[in-house]
Amino acid sequence: MRLKQVGFYPNTSKPQAMAVANELVAFVETMGLECFVAHSAKQLAIADFVVVLGGDGTMLSAARETAMHGTPLLGINMGKLGYLTDVEVDGAKDAILAVINGKYTTEKRMMLQAVIDENDTQLIALNDVYITHNRLLGFEIWVNDEYIDSLNADGIIVCTPTGSTAYNLSAGGPILKPDAEIIAVTPICPHALHARPLVLSSKDEIVIKISCDSGQPLHNIVSADGETHETHNCEKITIKRSQYSATIIKTGERSFFDVLRKKLISRM
Repeated sequence: MRLKQVGFYPNTSKPQAMAVANELVAFVETMGLECFVAHSAKQLAIADFVVVLGGDGTMLSAARETAMHGTPLLGINMGKLGYLTDVEVDGAKDAILAVINGKYTTEKRMMLQAVIDENDTQLIALNDVYITHNRLLGFEIWVNDEYIDSLNADGIIVCTPTGSTAYNLSAGGPILKPDAEIIAVTPICPHALHARPLVLSSKDEIVIKISCDSGQPLHNIVSADGETHETHNCEKITIKRSQYSATIIKTGERSFFDVLRKKLISRM
């Protein structure tokens, strides 16, 4: 397929990202392709692929914006970890050229959909959905309408394989291979010796019920990839696999385990 339009999605809070985006736009335009710096989801939908300039947070934002269109994302790391990105800034032009010349692969990454029962708010996440409060919360966990457990904890994380190396890992959850068709459910600092992470099928529907607390109002936070929403007492959050996936471009030959060693092990 002949490429026509390349979108650029920089982290607008980083002046360097904007400067690099403008430099790369000029570079790509010399090859006769149309380019634009995206300022809306609608713009991203018309691109043949999107160059994301930032860190993992910018990649997560771009994934949510482009998921329903299936737009491939090429990540250029301008953050700290850059676990989801493909190359560092000094390799950006070579990576873009590789995509234009068809020398790349893509990975489909499953996403999650969460529905907050209180107001029918629907969220989508590539990494995770988690529920927290500034003190201990009571939860009930249900899977496919079957009661699993009740526990008290600082919160609970439901993550995709992609998100397993993020907050889930810090909370003691398992590392999942990105192409695995599974979901992890990990309590955050549970006040129970038996409470351990659960690994479920991607076909499962998970319901988290937040327990009432002796009449005291609770203002809980539900986060989807860092995008937060407030809920109240006795709420129910339903989480399952989204119908959408994120499409991540890879121009190198580094495997998941190569990236794991470089980004998470060698940095320690």
